Amino acid sequence: MAQYLSRPQIEGFGIWLDKAEKSFLKKRIFRLENHIDGLDDQLDELKRAYEARRTPLLQERAAKLYEHNSVVNLLAPIRRLSLDVLSEIFEQALFSEEDARIQVRLLCRFCRVSAAWRKAAIATPKIWSILYFDIDKYPDLVFEEDVSWIKDWICRSRGLPLNVHLNLSTELLDPVPSEWTARAGQILEYVLEPQCRSRIWTLNLHGDLKPYLPLLNLPRDSFTGLENLTIASTSYRERNPSEEVAYLFPRQVQTFTGASKLRRLTVQEFNDSANPSLSLLDVFVLPMEQLCSLTIADRPEVSSSVYASIFNQAKNLIDLRFCDTPSRYALYPGFSETTSFVFPALRSLEISSREIVAHRLSFLQCLTAPCLDQLTIRHSGYHLGHCCTDIKAFLQRSNTALSSLTLHQFSDEWGSEVSADLIAILRVLPTITSFRIDSCLFNLDELLEKMVYSSYQGSALLLPKLTHFEISYEKGIENWPWKLTEMIFSRADAAEKGEVAETPNWGSTEISRLQKVTLHGLNGPDKDIARISSLLGLGFIYKKKEQDSESKSLIGFADAPEEKKEEEDEDKEEGDEEEDEDEDDDDDEENMFNDPYWSSDS
Repeated sequence: MAQYLSRPQIEGFGIWLDKAEKSFLKKRIFRLENHIDGLDDQLDELKRAYEARRTPLLQERAAKLYEHNSVVNLLAPIRRLSLDVLSEIFEQALFSEEDARIQVRLLCRFCRVSAAWRKAAIATPKIWSILYFDIDKYPDLVFEEDVSWIKDWICRSRGLPLNVHLNLSTELLDPVPSEWTARAGQILEYVLEPQCRSRIWTLNLHGDLKPYLPLLNLPRDSFTGLENLTIASTSYRERNPSEEVAYLFPRQVQTFTGASKLRRLTVQEFNDSANPSLSLLDVFVLPMEQLCSLTIADRPEVSSSVYASIFNQAKNLIDLRFCDTPSRYALYPGFSETTSFVFPALRSLEISSREIVAHRLSFLQCLTAPCLDQLTIRHSGYHLGHCCTDIKAFLQRSNTALSSLTLHQFSDEWGSEVSADLIAILRVLPTITSFRIDSCLFNLDELLEKMVYSSYQGSALLLPKLTHFEISYEKGIENWPWKLTEMIFSRADAAEKGEVAETPNWGSTEISRLQKVTLHGLNGPDKDIARISSLLGLGFIYKKKEQDSESKSLIGFADAPEEKKEEEDEDKEEGDEEEDEDEDDDDDEENMFNDPYWSSDS
C-alpha cells in the first residue's frame, strides 16, 4: 500500500487491499475531509469579513459618485439652457423637416441622448403631436402585440392639435395576417376616440381604403379641427380597387363634409388598370368651396369632367397643383372648348405639360387667374411648342405678370427641342425675378447663352429682371454649364452700368443684378466657384454632389467681411448621461421607437 500512496497518481488495475489497509485509508479520507471543511470555514469567514468592510465602502462610493455627477451636471452645457429654450430648440429642429417620418425619427433620437434630453422632450408637448404609423416601413414596430403605448404618446401632446399619418396596408405579405389587421383596428380605435379625433388638424391616409372603413363611416361632424387632408390610394396585389370601393362604399363618403376648417387637400388617384376612369373624387364628398390649397396627382384616363366639376367648386384656391406622372405616350382628354375656370385669388400654380387630344383644351387654356404670381411646369415628354402660345394667351386673358418660374424634369432625351421651346417661353415672361431649373436634362448652355448680357444681344436678353436663380440636380451631374459663370458676371456688370433691355409688351426695363444664386448637385471648376463666391453683393449657395453621396457646401455673401472659421471644440460632458450610459444612439430604424414608446415619463 505504501508504494501506491507515494505515487502522485495511482494507475492500473488489480489492486488488492486487506481489511486493515481499507480501514486505514477510510480514516485518512475522514481526516482530509475534516481539514478541507476547516479551510472552507476559514474562507467563508474571510469572505464575510471582506463583505463587511466592502459594503460600507461601496455605499460611500455610490454616494460620492452621485454627488460627483450632481456637481458635474451643474457644469454640463445643457444645464445652461432653460427648459423653454431647450424645448424651442427641439421644436425648431423637428419642424424644419417636412417629412413626418423624419420628424418622428429625430424625436426618438432626442429621447435616447440622455436622461435630461428625454425629460426635456417629454416636457415639450408640441413634438409629440405627430403620430406616424406605416406598416410598410415599420411592420414589426407598428404592429407590436401591445399598442397601448399610443395612449401615452397622445397624452404627452397635452391637448395640442395632432398630425396623423396612416398607412395600414402592405404589399409585403399576401394575405395580410389577421393579427395585423386586428392591431390596425386597435390603432384606429385609439386615434378615433372622440377626444383625440377632434384634435386632428392634419390627416394623411395612404394605401388601400379598406382598413380605414371605421374612419370613413364616421359622422360628418367627426373632424371639426381638420385643416389638412391627404388621400393617397394605392392598389396592392392583383385585384380591382373599383370593385372593392363599390362594395365598401355604395354611397359617397361624407365623413369630411363637416370639416369646416379644412383648407388644404391632396388627392392621389387610384392605380386601377381594370377601371382606369374611376376617380377618388367620385368616392368622396368634400367641401371644395372652402379650400385654399389643392393638389391632384391625376391619371390621363380619368374623365376631365370630374376635375372640371371640382375646379368649378374650388373658387377660393390660392395654391393649385394639377400634375401627373411623366408619360411618353399618354394622351390627355383635355377639356371641352366651352370650359372656363376662374380663380380670383390663385397665386401659385403647378401643372404638367401634356399632349391633349385634338379639338380639346389644356387646363392652362381654360384658366383665368388675375393674381397668379408663381408658375411651375413639369415636363411630360413631348413637344412644348404650343406651351408658349398657351402662356402668352393666359397672361393676356388674366392681365397678370408672373414673378417666379420653376421648370421640373425637362429633358430632351425623348427627341423634343427643349432648349428652343424654353427660350420661346421665357421670351413672353420678362417680369420673372425668380427662376429655378430642377432636375432638368437638356443643353443648359443654349438657354444660358440667351441670358448673358452683351452689347450686341441687347433687347434679346432673357429675363432682364432676374434676381434669384437656382439649378438643382437631386442625383448630381458631372457637366458644368460653361455659360453659367459668364451669365452671372455679365448681369452684374450690366446692372452696375445701368443697362436696359427691350422686352415685348413691357418696353424698356433696367437690367437687375442677381442677388442670390443656388447650385445643387453640380460639380463646378474650383476656379469658377471661387470667382462666383467672391462677387460682391451676391448670396451664393453651392452644394456639390460627391461620389460617396456626401455633399460639400460653400455658402457665402461676398459683401460681408471674411471671417475665419473657428474650430468647434465642445467638451463632451458625460455627467449628464446619469443612468443612461447604456443607451445607444444607434441609427438603426428598427430600434428607434423603443425608448420613447415604452419608457416611463419619470
